[in-house]
Amino acid sequence: MKIFNDFVILIENISILLLIIIFSLLLIIQGYKNYNFNSSQKYIKERLFYEQFAYEIYSSINNNLILDLRIQDECEKNYQPLNFILKLNPHYTFKYTVNIKNLFNSKFCIPIYENLKDKYNSFELGYDNLLKHSININNIKNYDKINKNNLNNICKIGYKPCGILDTMNNILCMPKKYNCPLNDIIISKNKNSSLIDYGYDEIILNDSFFIYLNTKENIERPIIITNFISFDKPWNHEYQQILEYDKSKLSKLHLKRRIKVFDDYDIYMNIVPFLNFNNISLNDILIWEKDNDDLKSVLNIMDEEQSKYYFLFHKNYIGFKNYEELLTFKKLFKEYNYKDNLLYKTSKFLIPNIYTFFFTLFFLFITIALTLTFFSCDCNNFFSPIFFYIYSVSSIAYFIIYITLYSIYKTKLKKIKFEFDSQIQDVLNLFLERNNEKLYNTAIIFISLSVGMIFLPFFLYLINELIEVIKKYCGFCGIF
Repeated sequence: MKIFNDFVILIENISILLLIIIFSLLLIIQGYKNYNFNSSQKYIKERLFYEQFAYEIYSSINNNLILDLRIQDECEKNYQPLNFILKLNPHYTFKYTVNIKNLFNSKFCIPIYENLKDKYNSFELGYDNLLKHSININNIKNYDKINKNNLNNICKIGYKPCGILDTMNNILCMPKKYNCPLNDIIISKNKNSSLIDYGYDEIILNDSFFIYLNTKENIERPIIITNFISFDKPWNHEYQQILEYDKSKLSKLHLKRRIKVFDDYDIYMNIVPFLNFNNISLNDILIWEKDNDDLKSVLNIMDEEQSKYYFLFHKNYIGFKNYEELLTFKKLFKEYNYKDNLLYKTSKFLIPNIYTFFFTLFFLFITIALTLTFFSCDCNNFFSPIFFYIYSVSSIAYFIIYITLYSIYKTKLKKIKFEFDSQIQDVLNLFLERNNEKLYNTAIIFISLSVGMIFLPFFLYLINELIEVIKKYCGFCGIF
């Protein structure tokens, strides 16, 4: 029996030591990989998306509806000019971006809700409340486009359908006391009577061209929240300029998938048609914005040739599946602190991180150093129980520290699950994938196994004691 026990202790020592070494190596490798992700230029696009995640969503849903638009030479009291975001280079976020307030020598004036409280309720017109009363287009059944009376049955009593609210195809249900928000702009050199027949409002500017605005009830046309002027589809991020390596050389499938997500980003952008009308030129914009010093300063620092013609683009809200999903998002992502969330902190606190790298390396060194010390000393039995105690204490310490960190972090990750805009969802899925690295998960399994090995001798001891009891009291049974 003593030989058997010594053999068990030998196997225990070797097994636990190997498990500790494998656990440590896996964490060291994963820690280095995460450090490389945090510091390498190759991953700057991905980090940028995580850091911009909350900011971009709030920037979208905090936009006001464009209600009761008026085109005037100067906005009257309690109205303000609608901002048009001019992107002199569509691939840059801020560097070559300027706000302009004049278009066709006129201002597109929108009401200041706070100054007209007798007419507008800012809370009712916020995205949160609008989403709360909306209905998803997939839930609308037996809708007949020809029968206009069907529109009356889509929203609940007191509300009317005013277009597609967001990128999740939620139908905007507006209180009937308001006009529907703007959902289309068409600019034409010639009069277009057919548009008037479809419910567009016609505005003639300078006796030279026509602007047609649509604010009629519908469930098919996205409402307009943000307007861009650019010579190419404007992007919200500068990732295309940051891409420094050839996609064709990427061998790993998940890396290709990440690049694809970024390339397809921000597809929800519509170009406004120009019917029989020359495109807007930069010279036109400079004439309209002759007092815009910001525009002049940006043009002075541009080292690239400016395009001759520009187009008008617009987009609607980044969408959530429903109001409950939005509330869950707001609990985890603070509106007034875009940095207080796991996605933003991934760049610096991806677990395991560089601190884990050095911490694990230190303890692995201590464990191996103690082993070598006992191996080199004049001991009667190298595989004495003291090794078992050393490895046991190390394993339990590792287990308590890392399983606690692992459990806390995984619990936080499980909470970050929403159903919203497909492209934003892709970014979130990439984040969850990034934080579900197999090396870290495998390391936890190995340290858990090592802790299990610690209790194996006690289990064998109990089995042995049970056998002795059976021998003593049930020897006559013929079992032994």
